[in-house]
Amino acid sequence: IANVLSREKLLKRSPGVWKYTELLPVKKSSHMLSLKEGGTPLLKCTKIAEWIGIKELYIKDETRNPTWSFKDRFCSVAIGVALDFNAKTVTASSSGNHGASTAAYSAKAGLNCVIFTMSYAPMSFITFMQVYGAKVVPVTSAVGRWVLMERAVKELGWYPMNSYTLPMPTGNPYGCEGYKTIAYEILEELNWVPPDKVIVPFGAGDGLFGIWKGFWEFENIGLSDEIPSMIAAESSAGGPLANALRKGLNYVEKVEVKPTVAFSIASSTASYQSLKAVRDSNGLA
Repeated sequence: IANVLSREKLLKRSPGVWKYTELLPVKKSSHMLSLKEGGTPLLKCTKIAEWIGIKELYIKDETRNPTWSFKDRFCSVAIGVALDFNAKTVTASSSGNHGASTAAYSAKAGLNCVIFTMSYAPMSFITFMQVYGAKVVPVTSAVGRWVLMERAVKELGWYPMNSYTLPMPTGNPYGCEGYKTIAYEILEELNWVPPDKVIVPFGAGDGLFGIWKGFWEFENIGLSDEIPSMIAAESSAGGPLANALRKGLNYVEKVEVKPTVAFSIASSTASYQSLKAVRDSNGLA
C-alpha cells in the first residue's frame, strides 16, 4: 500500500470514506455504498481554545454525515462487507445512532434490517430507525438484545452489525475500519501534521480504536510522522476504561452504571482494543 498511496494522490481524490479504498475491506467496487458520508469539516475553535488556555483546538464535525453521526462511516463499510458476504438480512442492537445508521445503509443496499433496542429508548430514536424501513424490536434488557441477536445470527444467518457477547469486544471489525477515515481526514486537513491529542466520545470503544488505527496506519505507510495521544471521554455514570487504567489492569472489568441522560455512551464495559489504543498512545480516560 505504501507503494500505491501518496499524499499527492490522495489530495487529488474526491472527499469521502471511499477516497481510501485501498485501506478498507470491501472487495467489490459495486458494494462501496455511499450516502455522502465522510469528508466532514475540521473546525478551528479559536475562542474556546483561548477560554481553556490551549494554543489550538479543532472539532471534527461529524454531524454533517447523512444520519448525523460518525456511525455512518462504520455502517457504509460494514454493509459493504455484508454485500460481499451475500447477506440478505442485517441485525444490530442499538438504542441510538448506530441503529439509525444501520437502517439507512441497509435500505441503500436493499437488505432487510432488524434492530433490537431497549424498551425505554426514546421514541425519537425508534422512529429514526423505522423511517428507513427497519423492523425495531424493543427488549427489556441489554443482555436480552444480545441473546436475540446471537440466535438470529446462528440460526437464521443474519449478518451482525455489532457484538452480541459479554464482555463485549469492539463491534463489527469491518465497520471499525470505517472509523480510520476520521484520522486520515484530520491529517490531511492539518497539512499532515498530527495533533498532539485526540479526544473521542467513548461508549464501548470501537470509535476510538478505529481512529487510533487510522493514525497508526498512516504512520506505518509513511504518510505521517507520529500518533497522537488518544483520550476517551467517558460518561462519569460508568467509566470502565478509566477504571481499568487507574487500576493498571490488562483488561477492562465491568463497572456499575448509574442513571444518566447520556445513556447511549454509558457503558459498563469496553473493549481490550480501546484499552490498547489509549495505553500505546500514552493517552488517558
